[in-house]
Order: sequence, then C-alpha cells, then structure tokens
Amino acid sequence: LHYYLYMSNNNQPQIIQATALPVNQSPTVTVINPNFNNTSPPVKYQLTFSYSKTIKLFTSIEAFFLIIYGFYYPYYFIQAIGPLIGFIGAKNFYKISSYTYFFYLCLSIFSKIILFIFTFQDHISHPMIFLLTVLSFLLDIWILKISYKFTSLLRVLTDEDIDNIRK
Repeated sequence: LHYYLYMSNNNQPQIIQATALPVNQSPTVTVINPNFNNTSPPVKYQLTFSYSKTIKLFTSIEAFFLIIYGFYYPYYFIQAIGPLIGFIGAKNFYKISSYTYFFYLCLSIFSKIILFIFTFQDHISHPMIFLLTVLSFLLDIWILKISYKFTSLLRVLTDEDIDNIRK
C-alpha cells in the first residue's frame, strides 16, 4: 500500500492510496479527500502575541539604556528592574509581571511630568532638551497604551488560552 500527495486542478491537496499489484492485474486507485483545517488562531491570541512582541522590543531597548546609564548613575540599575520585569511578563505572558510593568510605566510618566514641571518652570534652558523630553513623554504614553491593551487581553484570557499562545 502506497500513499501519494498531489495537488488537484483546483489547487486542493489530495492523498491517493494506490495498491501495488502484479503487472497482469488492473490497479485500484482510491482518492481520499483529507479534511485540512486551515483556520488561523483567534484574533485575541494574535493581538496578545503581537503586543507581547512589541513590549519585549521596547523593554529590551529601555533596559539596555538604563543599564548603560547605570554605570554613570547607579540609580538607573534599580530603575532597569521595571523593564526587565516587563520583558519577563511579555515573554512568558505572566499577568502579575505585566501588571507590575504597567504600574512602573505609570510611575515613570508621573515622575517625568513632575521633573518636566520643575525643570522648565521658569524658562526653557535648551530647546533641544525640551523637544527630547516631550518626545520621550509621548513615547512613554504610547508604550503605556500598548501595555494597557496587553494587560487587558491577558485579563480576559484563561490559563488554557495563555498556554496555547505560549506554544
């Protein structure tokens, strides 16, 4: 008994079962139509995975620079813990780590607002510093939005759903 896979004229895969017989007998060929399931994962799985990849990218970049800055100001080593926890949460789809990273982002944005108010209260010392501060703030808001969507999706997913996404 031999099985062959070929594409039919309408580009549908078909499996043919052929029986090897001696030359003097007529061969019998049976066409088996397989039931292929070409469905994609649910949208919430795809969104969760996509947000996870985005958060891993941003947390990696942020942790890298905070560690580099930590050699000049050791305070940044402590601050690098936030993005590292966020990376672990996004990589493994851990709810607690993702909530912790979301809280870290909120604190980071709040501290930037406070620093911004006190630094630029009287005058703008350098327009470039002002521009970079505003851009950094807007980027943090965007990352916070992505983190919120990610944690919202994690909240509604069951443990079984999360296990399926991890695979």
